[in-house]
Amino acid sequence: VILNSFMGIPPVLVGLVVFLLFAKDGPFGVFEILFTPYAMIIAQFIIIFPIIASLSYELFLKIWNEYRDHFRSLNIPFKGRVSIILRNSLQILFTIIMTGFGRAISEVGAIMIVGGNIENYTRSMTTAISLETRKGNFDYAIALGIFLILLTILINVFVYLIKVSKKNR
Repeated sequence: VILNSFMGIPPVLVGLVVFLLFAKDGPFGVFEILFTPYAMIIAQFIIIFPIIASLSYELFLKIWNEYRDHFRSLNIPFKGRVSIILRNSLQILFTIIMTGFGRAISEVGAIMIVGGNIENYTRSMTTAISLETRKGNFDYAIALGIFLILLTILINVFVYLIKVSKKNR
């Protein structure tokens, strides 16, 4: 229930919490990682972890319930059970991971707050699109958006080819 609830957590809230945790006066301020890629990674992790964990849990629970009696009747050891479950869930696991990737690559709010959108350091494609739109440079913002879409399509094609090659084995 908790993981499912956090699947829809607003990214700007995550950004605010990470900001407060890593600010100079915050409990983790001694690490001095605010406005660095490390803070951005932490925020992204907090955003996508509930999605991947919750969907994976549902998948593994379904497969476990489906095969549990077979495992017990055949006295399959733990390692064998894990292997069978992973083999039977690999295709959907790729989809779950790509769902998390989709959420991460489209994120602006949290990484803008904790990363600061610093040129050549913490600026991402989405924060650059936001910046260029605010500056009124719509042509460049659209070009960045098209490139981001093409990059996402390319990555999804790559993952699809991996899924197809694994399926045909």
